[in-house]
Amino acid sequence: MRKVVLAAILLSGFVMAGAPMFGPYSCIVATGGRIDAGSYGAPCIADWDGDGLKDLVLGKYTDGKIMFYANSGSNSAPVFTTYSYIQSDGVDITLPYGETTGATNPQVVDFNNDGILDIVVGDRNGYVNYFRGTATGVLTTEPDITANGVTIDVGYNSAPVIVDWNEDGLLDLILGQENITIGSVRLYLNSGTPENHAFTTYSRIKSDLLNIKWFRCTPQVFDLNLDGKKDLICGENTAKLVYYENIGTNASPVFSGYEYLESNGVDIELYYGTRLWVDDWDEDGLPDLLVSDFYGLVYLYYNTYTGIEEEAGSELYSSSELNISGSPTNGYFSVNILLEADSDVKFRIYSADGRIVSESGTVQLNAGEHDYGFDISGEPSGIYFVQIDTGSITLSESVVLLP
Repeated sequence: MRKVVLAAILLSGFVMAGAPMFGPYSCIVATGGRIDAGSYGAPCIADWDGDGLKDLVLGKYTDGKIMFYANSGSNSAPVFTTYSYIQSDGVDITLPYGETTGATNPQVVDFNNDGILDIVVGDRNGYVNYFRGTATGVLTTEPDITANGVTIDVGYNSAPVIVDWNEDGLLDLILGQENITIGSVRLYLNSGTPENHAFTTYSRIKSDLLNIKWFRCTPQVFDLNLDGKKDLICGENTAKLVYYENIGTNASPVFSGYEYLESNGVDIELYYGTRLWVDDWDEDGLPDLLVSDFYGLVYLYYNTYTGIEEEAGSELYSSSELNISGSPTNGYFSVNILLEADSDVKFRIYSADGRIVSESGTVQLNAGEHDYGFDISGEPSGIYFVQIDTGSITLSESVVLLP
């Protein structure tokens, strides 16, 4: 059983903050020292080998290859030794590279809904590469992803994100690029089926009705403030991390302005060309950051902020407990909550990209312990979050769903 205890300050009024705060960074290490992609690493966290543990998949600029570090530790304390290169059709994946970009934004995802993990990844030449997983456990190279039958080409430095943007059950394509003349984040909505994607034209993602523009933009999508709505986070050439909070809905995101993500109260600013991934690294229910830059190291920033901001009001101190049993799981797990006071509680389960998997109505619960069972066996493997909202505090914890 894993347990997270969140001590919260309950006030007569509070608001959920926008961007969470992060502490100082440390470097992810393997046997022999710090993990080093050479230059401009592109981290992705996924259970690549299907053992229920999150692994590190790391795109490289220097030779356009993709490194795989298997986790020999646990999900809350990963341990890496050495790496291998991910192959397709029996040879190392090697993508066009140059001018800061090689294998960019690798996405480990079941892209064709056959229950097998695939890889979608960008490159220097602006294409979106698709490597399909097969029943024999190897990848095979498919044609580059197209729209209206024409190969998608952003010019230079393509940076894909695969996510169900509009919550219609189909995987869509978010695509960063180098050029900022018109806008640097494209949205291709999938009009096909879960098994056969079909992209036509694209729109550009906006903030305050203006196209988002960051030179050499590398986006990621994640519910960073744990409000149940997907947000947008962008790496960019000056090495900051740009956070766009979703003020719309999970199915129809809307952005207004942006914030730079901070470490110890100061803007995170590395050395040229940030690429990032969001993951609950220590399994405490809070999303952390993995970031790489020109130097190719993988920096880990732990989330130090619960997302609750004070407003004027009398202070009451309380604590509640959220316990999860059965993770990693093949689908079923149980939740135990301990409430110190009678509460109106709402349950929500959502995926790492902010997609709501299950949501309850408001349930009136008395103070004390309560047990519930959940089944997410129909969902793709990966990391999911259970969120309990009492109206005054929010508790969250992660669950790993096995293939």
